[in-house]
Amino acid sequence: MQLAHNTEVKVFLQKLKLLEYEEEKANMSIEKDGDEAKVKENKYYEDRMKDMKKKKQDLKKDLVDEEKKHIEKTEITEQDHKRKEAFMVEGHENQLYEMEKDYEAKLARMKEELELKQRVEVH
Repeated sequence: MQLAHNTEVKVFLQKLKLLEYEEEKANMSIEKDGDEAKVKENKYYEDRMKDMKKKKQDLKKDLVDEEKKHIEKTEITEQDHKRKEAFMVEGHENQLYEMEKDYEAKLARMKEELELKQRVEVH
């Protein structure tokens, strides 16, 4: 009976050691899975951050390029307006000059006619 009891105790102790081993193995597996999940999550995070930073840089570059195009377009438009303004001013100056010549010619004719009338009236 004592032998049977010792055998039962040994079997119980072996089962207990087996359970402890399986528990340790499960804990190591859980820790390993956790570490792998951390590595996977960190890689995902780093890849996402790199992608977002690249998109940000691309958007900044696109914005700068678009601003340059707008600046160039504005400068061209301003130059065109200045050219048109100079052309209009020159045209108005020429027109004013011609009008002055016409008025001076008319004034000279009117003076001559007036002098002629005065001479005729005097005689």
